[in-house]
Amino acid sequence: ILEELREIKDTQAQLAEDIEALKVQFKREYGFISQTLQEERYRYERLEDQLHDLTDLHQHETANLKQELASIEEKVAYQAYERSRDIQEALESCQTRISKLELHQQEQQVLQTDTVNAKVLLGKCINVILAFMTVILVCVSTIAKFVSPMMKSRFHILGTFFAVTLLAIFCKNWDHIVCAIERIIIP
Repeated sequence: ILEELREIKDTQAQLAEDIEALKVQFKREYGFISQTLQEERYRYERLEDQLHDLTDLHQHETANLKQELASIEEKVAYQAYERSRDIQEALESCQTRISKLELHQQEQQVLQTDTVNAKVLLGKCINVILAFMTVILVCVSTIAKFVSPMMKSRFHILGTFFAVTLLAIFCKNWDHIVCAIERIIIP
């Protein structure tokens, strides 16, 4: 029994030493894990600060881009207004000149009956030319209003360019396309 008690005491002492060794190892690992955790926390805080800085920078750049786009839009609107005003002034000037020419033509009709037909024809030609110019200006204005939505962004510009290019290729090669379709349909 004494021998068994000694063995139990030796075993107990060995277990106590093992427990102490495990405690020391545990404290060492706990310290290492705590230090690693603090380093990761510090790194996380730095990354979070960098993320906040990048987010602020992105928001600032987005605001700058919006301001630039608004400025460009105002410039384009102003230029369009100026051009339309210039066209309107040119039309008014043409109409004024035509009115003067018509008035001059009427005066010449009273004075010279021989050149009446020529001046009437000239007045009609001028009216036709003015009407033609008006139609051209209306067409140009309509085309500009139709094309302006297609030029709002780079994607719209590229899409419009590719669509026009494909249309030109189809128009240029229409005979070949028709022949190819006929070959497919009629063997």
